[in-house]
Amino acid sequence: MHDMDEMLFFAKNPWKQGRIPEPPKLNRSLFDPFEEDLQRPEILILLGARQTGKTTLLLEMARRAITRGICLPENLYYFDLDTMRCQDVLASNRSLMDFLKLGPEDGGAPRRLVLIDEIQRLDNPGLFLKSVYDLHLPIKIAVTGSSTLEIRSRVRESLAGRSIRHFLWPLTLEECRGTDFEAIDTHLQLGGFPAVVVEESDVRRHSLLANLLASYLDRDIVEFLRVENVRGFNAFLQLLAGQTGQLVNLNELANTLALSRDTLSRYLAYLENTFMVRLLRPFLGNRRGELTKMPKVYFADLGLRNLLAGRLTARLTPADRGPLLENLVEILLRLDPRTEDLFFWRTRGGAEVDFVWRVRGGDLFAVEVKGSPFSRPSVPRSLSAFIKSYHPKRAALVAPGASGEAMCNGTPVLFLPPERVTSIAQTT
Repeated sequence: MHDMDEMLFFAKNPWKQGRIPEPPKLNRSLFDPFEEDLQRPEILILLGARQTGKTTLLLEMARRAITRGICLPENLYYFDLDTMRCQDVLASNRSLMDFLKLGPEDGGAPRRLVLIDEIQRLDNPGLFLKSVYDLHLPIKIAVTGSSTLEIRSRVRESLAGRSIRHFLWPLTLEECRGTDFEAIDTHLQLGGFPAVVVEESDVRRHSLLANLLASYLDRDIVEFLRVENVRGFNAFLQLLAGQTGQLVNLNELANTLALSRDTLSRYLAYLENTFMVRLLRPFLGNRRGELTKMPKVYFADLGLRNLLAGRLTARLTPADRGPLLENLVEILLRLDPRTEDLFFWRTRGGAEVDFVWRVRGGDLFAVEVKGSPFSRPSVPRSLSAFIKSYHPKRAALVAPGASGEAMCNGTPVLFLPPERVTSIAQTT
């Protein structure tokens, strides 16, 4: 069996010995769309940070493929490039064909389903995937990666037209239903990594987040991206955590950290492409005064953000709640399946709207977030200025306990609690 450890292979592929994986504890909204795409010929690429549940999703796909007759157990193969010595099997299309006992004449053979975890650990993942796909053999491949494949200079081959991409993020409020994390304050404090959500001890939850951060720095940043100044990288990450929802001024941060602007620009690209942070670009309507081109930064997981900011075990204060609620709203808007673009709006005169949300079909919505409890329905001056200039379909002021509706320059303004922010795009 090549150089692969046969005992480990069978441990990772229990269905080869009649053992089917158990259903996962938490249901993810991506399970059904991913299963539907198993029926399509394209390579499935699942991208997301470590510990967001990518392996769980692959094993759930294995369970469904077997129990629903999509694939026979003997034709289902799982490879974990983090823990298995299987690079020789996945070195080329020929080596994979040999392992699967397929030849060029086997186009009508039963379909093999090949699941590969952490595909970026191959020397040339893009070339490998393209070379297998272009043989048009009965092989369906689904892979995961902990960073976007484009960040790897080793990926030289285009998979355009040959792949379907899915992104897996930490659990949303909706996916946390039935757990403690359904409560907004818990989610604001500890985030949505699955292992943290299912854990019952706060001490253990904090330890899991610390270990997750250490693993990210060791495996993705040092080992994989070859960042030598890990102390400087981590200091940069901590500064960003303290500036959640604020403009990222790389010149100022470079001076603070005594690092070059180019270095920080590269670090920021690494953070975005490894799903640690998301950058929000400004909405530029070609009007005088809308001149800022600096992005704002938000974290993909609030628990990690709090850990980095030194606020993981602290009681939420009003100063904490505003940026965290804004970050939560960014997560809810960004992950809504209708989202086409998400921006912020800021003018030279100081007017600012937290989110300008464009959905598929072109409708525009404006959202302003307030961390303090809702008192009375009034439209902030900046939101009113944006409405007057751009006439969004609807606007929202989001605050704890908010309710009601008002009109502003002909645009309905809804007052909503954070968990209902996406309802401004409802058509009815």
